[in-house]
Amino acid sequence: MSPAATEPFLVAVARAVGVAIVAGTISAAVAVGYRWYVRESVAPSSRFSPA
Repeated sequence: MSPAATEPFLVAVARAVGVAIVAGTISAAVAVGYRWYVRESVAPSSRFSPA
């Protein structure tokens, strides 16, 4: 790939990574907001609790 062809590819990859980060941040914020609104806690996993 020539440098001229690489730049649009890198821009597209950076844009896709940026969209994924924004989408993940928004979904995490919505999940936290929902759990706060319904006052639902995350149950501790029995796999990680001491015996």
